[in-house]
Amino acid sequence: MDYTNHNTTLRTNKHLNFEERFYVEKRIAVGDSVTAVATVLGRSRTTIYTELKRGSVIQIRQGKARLVYFADSGQLTYEQQRLGSFNTMKLGSIESF
Repeated sequence: MDYTNHNTTLRTNKHLNFEERFYVEKRIAVGDSVTAVATVLGRSRTTIYTELKRGSVIQIRQGKARLVYFADSGQLTYEQQRLGSFNTMKLGSIESF
């Protein structure tokens, strides 16, 4: 059997780097769809939607508030969330009997 609709070439369980976040920022600002951006990057649409939620900030221009995605904000939020995700060793903090 030959499968034509396989998806094994997608990068799964990998984090976006800053260049990819910057690409997402520019393409979304131009008006490209999330599906188009995900296809070019070889990622899932869910990954792009999650990144848009992570890096969106409220920007006020002329008295109107809008949600705008910035790669810098997404990268900073990602780094802050990663700080608490590691299991720290308690070897040095254990007191002897």
